[in-house]
Amino acid sequence: MDFVQPVLLVGIGGAGSKMAKNAASLTGADVFAISHDSNDLSSHHDIKIHAESYVNPSAYLIRAEAQKSMYKIRDKFANYNTIVIFANLAGKSGCAISPLVATVAKEEGKRVLSFAIMPFRFEKERLF
Repeated sequence: MDFVQPVLLVGIGGAGSKMAKNAASLTGADVFAISHDSNDLSSHHDIKIHAESYVNPSAYLIRAEAQKSMYKIRDKFANYNTIVIFANLAGKSGCAISPLVATVAKEEGKRVLSFAIMPFRFEKERLF
């Protein structure tokens, strides 16, 4: 797969955000993060999924809240040809938000590449 410039790196959740920001420091590509946890976000370009009204929100609730912010994500993709998604599928944000982000990128006609950390066997029942 060829990377058609410009490339946008998208980090989802805590681990995904860290991976994307590290990759951006090596490649010089643009980067932003998406998470429901403010601790994962460090830039004004990042997107916060508002799930504060829930105590320990499930992946389903985070996904429902993320769907309300899809227009922001769609706007971020406007000037890019390739979207690289970094996510930890063992975390709530990663498993809730990354499918939505990938779907939006494909709908917009972007090339999509995903790097995902897969959950351990014991984590799957907790999240899926």
